[in-house]
Amino acid sequence: PNVINPTSGVLDNSHFNLYGKRVRNVKLIQIFDRWGEMVYSGENLQDGNKVKGLGWNGIFRGEKSLPGVYAFYAEVQYEGSSSTDKFKGEFTLLR
Repeated sequence: PNVINPTSGVLDNSHFNLYGKRVRNVKLIQIFDRWGEMVYSGENLQDGNKVKGLGWNGIFRGEKSLPGVYAFYAEVQYEGSSSTDKFKGEFTLLR
């Protein structure tokens, strides 16, 4: 996804996580705000298509994060493989 909206009431769009046909495990995902502060870190998350509600929900230190663009770094493991692929990118948080 490139946009999440935790207040939308739609579970599919309320958390940032990675997913794909052959994704077995998101070994690491880190999310950073525009100042470079890490606002979320998760390890060993299942594919976002298989289990809804995993990943970052837009909360940092108990507060709703500001709308805007956030950067991510992730390491993903695929079914039938022990190696990981690394990804980085950005997405938008709406409120």
